[in-house]
Amino acid sequence: MPLTDFIAGLRSLGYEPEVAQQNFAVFDYEIELGALDGKLIRLALNGASFPLAPPGGLLVSPALLPLHPGGEHPHGGINPADVGGFQDPTGDWQYWSRPYPGWRAGMDAGDYMAFVRGLFRNFPT
Repeated sequence: MPLTDFIAGLRSLGYEPEVAQQNFAVFDYEIELGALDGKLIRLALNGASFPLAPPGGLLVSPALLPLHPGGEHPHGGINPADVGGFQDPTGDWQYWSRPYPGWRAGMDAGDYMAFVRGLFRNFPT
């Protein structure tokens, strides 16, 4: 069960995810690096294909960047939440299209969260 395994991996890292909208692990996340160091946000990650494939990106609440569907990190690939398959009646979520380059067999939730930390380390100021 991919999502169950993903949630177990997140819990082993100290996060407290809950299941939302079938395939999403949603949890509080304190940004550890970069311009937003110390800021508490919520993340939603789709673990439907884990560990064969990582989430294709992350959903972030509250919105941290202006929407910019084109382009690449750090400014581009910022979409409304529904692009990431997440229903957002509040309008507080945004989907960051951030494919994990080089994902391979044997990688785990810790590897994915290290990738997420790196995204925030390079957050635009």
